[in-house]
Amino acid sequence: MQESLLLFEALLLKFLKGVPIVLILNKLDVFRQQIQEHPLRTWYPDFVGREKDHEAALSYIVAKFRAMKRLSDEREIHIYYTDATNIKASQATLRDIEDNVMPRIPKIH
Repeated sequence: MQESLLLFEALLLKFLKGVPIVLILNKLDVFRQQIQEHPLRTWYPDFVGREKDHEAALSYIVAKFRAMKRLSDEREIHIYYTDATNIKASQATLRDIEDNVMPRIPKIH
């Protein structure tokens, strides 16, 4: 996850200024299983949620990504959650991004 946070920060702060921010947290079904065997506190000692509570762990992770955004950056972070096994939900997520986020991307002439 640390690599994902670093990449997100680089993209957010250096390369994608003025572009809507979309964060897709995929494979939540896998995450729910993994958090039972590998508590988040192992890698993030400052995590204070219950050890095997996937909702608390997910909230913590989202907060980490949100913390990357500077206060001066007025862009909203659009966060989507999907399961690897739920194709219909993933398709709905992509449609929502296409309908609600993509129109906000500035046109390059």
